Amino acid sequence: MLFFRKREKTPLFIHIPKTGGTYLTQGETDGDTVIKPIQIVGHNYFATANDCENPLYAGHDPERATGITIEKSAAKNRVVFSVVRNIFEWLVSYAGHAGYGQHRYVNVDHYDFENARKGFSYLLKTIANRTDLWPNRKFLFCQNFASDGELMPNWILNNAHLDNELHRFACMNKLTYSQKRKQRVGSKKDFRLHFSDELVELTTKTWGREMKIYGHKFDAPSENAVLTGKVPDKVKKQLTYKYSSDELKFGDSVVSTQNFDVLRTSVAA
Repeated sequence: MLFFRKREKTPLFIHIPKTGGTYLTQGETDGDTVIKPIQIVGHNYFATANDCENPLYAGHDPERATGITIEKSAAKNRVVFSVVRNIFEWLVSYAGHAGYGQHRYVNVDHYDFENARKGFSYLLKTIANRTDLWPNRKFLFCQNFASDGELMPNWILNNAHLDNELHRFACMNKLTYSQKRKQRVGSKKDFRLHFSDELVELTTKTWGREMKIYGHKFDAPSENAVLTGKVPDKVKKQLTYKYSSDELKFGDSVVSTQNFDVLRTSVAA
């Protein structure tokens, strides 16, 4: 489990895979981050116990599953931020990385390689019907929540206009910003071309709660997001998601896709 020195006050960056973190951290070149100073949490998962597993690696990499976690208390009194991406676009990017199509960054050793080589539809249906390996039908951006359900970021940025968001975040937190050359850029093909009506419906049904939280839509810009930019204190304290049980709650109320407007009303009140 990873620990940070308590005297550190630089913002912590949670790197959710396939959301632009390699660009932000300049991980393929000199590591001179787009905004600084920041401390990179990477693909770690915030946990409350030493034996807690990181969902990203559980089921296929036991060593990383137990090793790439970070004590939740390390984030106390720290600015924590992450970046999310339209879930439809994210799924296409993940598929390319796993082996679908002619993605330039394909990983032939990926545990989803065989599923991806069978086509996007096959891979998406496989993901939407499993719970043992991440990604699965639970939250894709599960790193935003700790093992006990606590929402960790104070700020959540959107990959769709990442440089603008990073610039604003830097200004609001007295950091420096310097636009860099993009890294790990995959296909520029419209992600919507990979989805049939059936797959749009499947994606919306499976990840509907998460899509509503971040305001993601298939054929329109993000809107009405609960989590975007600076997270209101009320939301930070009351919105929880436990990956183990796949339960989303606001206060004591369980939130589903069907009753999500109750959450919007509570947040707006």
